[in-house]
Amino acid sequence: MATRALPGLTPGRGLGWARFRLDGKRPIDPERRIPHPMDMARILIVLGVLLIVIGLLWGPITRLGLGRLPGDIVIERENFRLYIPITSAILVSLVVSALLALLRYLLGR
Repeated sequence: MATRALPGLTPGRGLGWARFRLDGKRPIDPERRIPHPMDMARILIVLGVLLIVIGLLWGPITRLGLGRLPGDIVIERENFRLYIPITSAILVSLVVSALLALLRYLLGR
């Protein structure tokens, strides 16, 4: 596969030898293991969507009693309240792990 150097970039300066495939689809950078900018954009979009979904589901989730389970630590003072939801975090972790295992099984990976 033929590659070409980006104009204006010289070895040892700036980005170094930034190389791209001639068809322009994907960069080739064997010396550096950095994610492609489009991959990073996709990751940020997925994280943003997940935060929105969690925010929308926060009301129904709080009605389930998460944060008030036995093993969740709550420290209350006059102007201070600290929640350490240990049991809730373990329960959420188990549910997410089970869902991911099921998804992997269903997708055949």
